[in-house]
Amino acid sequence: AAVVDAVTPAVGSLEGGALLQVTGSDFSEEHAVVSVAGVLLNASASRWVSSTLILVRAPPAVTPGLVQIEVTNAPGSANQKQPGSSEAFRYAVPVSVTSVVPSSLDVAIGGGGVVTIIGERFLAGVDYACRFGGGPAVAAVFLADTKLRCMVAPGLSGNVSIDVGYNNDTLSATGLAVTLEPAAVVDAVYPLVGGTAGGGTLTVQGRNFRWDMDATCVFGDVETDAKLVSNNTLTCGVPYTRLPGVVSFAVLISDVEIRQPDVAFSYVPQPGISGVSPEFGPASGNTLVTVFGRHLMGLYAACLFTDSPPVPAEPLSSSSLRCVTPPSPSGPEGGGQIALSVSIEDRLSSTQVGFSYRPALHVHSLAPSAGTVDGGTMLTVFGEAFLRSEKIGCRFGGVMVIAGEWVSDSSIRCRTPDSDPGNRTVEVTSNGADFTNDGRVFAYLPRVALREVVPSSAPVSGGTRVTFTGDNLGIYSDLTCRFGSSILDPVSVSDSEVVCVTPSGRAGAAVAKVISFAHEATSGEMALPFLFYPAPLLAAVEPSFGAVGGGTPVTFSGLNFLDGALCKFGRRVSSGILVSSSAILCYPPAAAASEVSVEVSNNGQDYTESSTTFLYIQPAEITSLDPSVGPGAGGSLVTVSGSGFVRGKRLQCRFGSSRPTEARWVSEAEVRCIAPASPPANVTLSGTFN
Repeated sequence: AAVVDAVTPAVGSLEGGALLQVTGSDFSEEHAVVSVAGVLLNASASRWVSSTLILVRAPPAVTPGLVQIEVTNAPGSANQKQPGSSEAFRYAVPVSVTSVVPSSLDVAIGGGGVVTIIGERFLAGVDYACRFGGGPAVAAVFLADTKLRCMVAPGLSGNVSIDVGYNNDTLSATGLAVTLEPAAVVDAVYPLVGGTAGGGTLTVQGRNFRWDMDATCVFGDVETDAKLVSNNTLTCGVPYTRLPGVVSFAVLISDVEIRQPDVAFSYVPQPGISGVSPEFGPASGNTLVTVFGRHLMGLYAACLFTDSPPVPAEPLSSSSLRCVTPPSPSGPEGGGQIALSVSIEDRLSSTQVGFSYRPALHVHSLAPSAGTVDGGTMLTVFGEAFLRSEKIGCRFGGVMVIAGEWVSDSSIRCRTPDSDPGNRTVEVTSNGADFTNDGRVFAYLPRVALREVVPSSAPVSGGTRVTFTGDNLGIYSDLTCRFGSSILDPVSVSDSEVVCVTPSGRAGAAVAKVISFAHEATSGEMALPFLFYPAPLLAAVEPSFGAVGGGTPVTFSGLNFLDGALCKFGRRVSSGILVSSSAILCYPPAAAASEVSVEVSNNGQDYTESSTTFLYIQPAEITSLDPSVGPGAGGSLVTVSGSGFVRGKRLQCRFGSSRPTEARWVSEAEVRCIAPASPPANVTLSGTFN
């Protein structure tokens, strides 16, 4: 059988319409029916939800009082013979509301306020509800048969209507309204630091301040009047206190305390300053200065220069801050000393320091105007108004600052730093902070890079023409050549070659390089080894003739020969093999039959001048031998006939592979040889004249 446990809500208006939740058990989806006060409801007035819940729309009633709401599983169900089950529901007269107290209410952001509903016939133990404007319905609290208390939902403002009823579905318009004014809110307070002398101004930023409000600021236990500046700003004067320390701070709005959590006001000693750096700057102003002292921290700070408006300052620590100087009151070309003080959150420093305005520096020219990328060039800067100072310096390319040396009020000197190749502006400072802006340019030139020097040796007598090859040689106008300690001007210069003539020197190893004195651009580690040697002397060659086909081994005799020496036959050169410092073995190249001069060079460029000659001859030809047969014991005199026989110092005949034997020259067509002993065999005969 169906069992009803509860009806919610338990009270509703005579006008009906309340949505009731009937809860229980064994409600049949097909056969459950609902009756109110014995009257069976039609199907549209109720809806089966589950076996434990049926929703019922309460019908109107004529008289107030309790009625029974019954659920029965109708005939045809499995429990059709079981009786129904019911619970009571109270019909009450409609809610009557006459007024609301208060009619105007300050509500905090994110929360609401409380109002009292005045009316009649409110019942104890009955659930009432209120709704403000378009907000959600909220439960009301029964106070008396004429009073209910309702909580205003958050987020509402302005004039909002009030609906009151027994439940969420039966709220009725009362025709009343409540005015919701946003409550005053404090968002920010600054500054929260002030001097013990007081007198500063504290600003309170917030919302919903109204001109009819009474506002007071409270510092610890000291109250000061607040001044309303706008609907979101109040200001208060900071009162005096005897000792530094932290005190609480709050704002009273119409005697209601409004404060931010953990907001406190700190009394600190008055700031004091002891120095400034730099101590001077150009009369045009814009110098970034650092001021030193004590108690200099604060949310905002200012530097005060005599006869100039305050300029903002940036506190760096409790002992320093920085600011930018204004132009001199005397004009851009003016000078002189003025007083500087600071203000920290309206707290004026108890001390002052001096600052001097000076005429602006200017750079006119540079000497030299170029130098090597390795740096180190001593640069002289010419200009005006250079003040003698420990902080005088030069800045290269807007970045690198190098300490300078004061020479006069129109010149200083700086040594250039290293840099990449290219033009760099050079500006000057006297105070370490302000630099000229004249745009004078110093050119950084690539370093000289040497690859080789040819030849790499020369006789001690000098006069050898040598060529240095490398990179970036032509960009320097004052290149010189250095051999050991000797320095000479070049014969010619191009971007990749420098030609010089060697000086006389002592025999031995040396270094060779090119150098620019003005720009101090040297080949540095690229210095090349060079050798000075005694001049070679050629005394004779042996043999002094050979075949036009070349290849004859020729020994050159003389003095001071070196490894790698070259032999020259006429205009043709061949490599020599060093036998000793006094002998070289050379093989002449092929040439036409002629007599040519022969000389020796240790470096491939400087040759001896000995007037020695070498004779190129046509090859000799043998036409017959007489006799052409001889005994194996040897000793036969053989006459060799042919042409082109030369009368040489080493005339020899060779029979087969036997050792050569001496021969006797008779004429250009005849030579005679003695046949050596030999086993019986046919052998060939050959001859040499050298």
